[in-house]
Amino acid sequence: MNVGATSAAGAGATPATPRNRTLGKDQFLQLLVLQLQNQDPLQPMQDEQFLSQLAQFASLEQMNNIGGTTAFSAGVQLLGKQVTGTDPGTGATVSGAVTRVRNAGDQILVRIGDQVEVPVDQLTQVTQP
Repeated sequence: MNVGATSAAGAGATPATPRNRTLGKDQFLQLLVLQLQNQDPLQPMQDEQFLSQLAQFASLEQMNNIGGTTAFSAGVQLLGKQVTGTDPGTGATVSGAVTRVRNAGDQILVRIGDQVEVPVDQLTQVTQP
């Protein structure tokens, strides 16, 4: 019997939009807990599988921590150096020595002299004093 291919999309179907396929630590932990809650009591998860998933979770957490530490360390390396950047409030170009570095959650800010705090990604030039 020969069966031809059929399309899953009907005439009024809308095309699927791409979704974010990254798995954050919170989603990973929720998935792990859900898996434990819904496992078959007659065939529980093997110890090796569970330990493997916990190790993956620990690795993910460490990679996230390293990323934040690395970005802050890069900002600290700018202390005392002459930088030029864009003031996020006015859009004006500001220059001067970096006097402070601060972690503001999702970004690293450097204070240029006593003028303004600028995100590290808004710096356009770094030179030795």
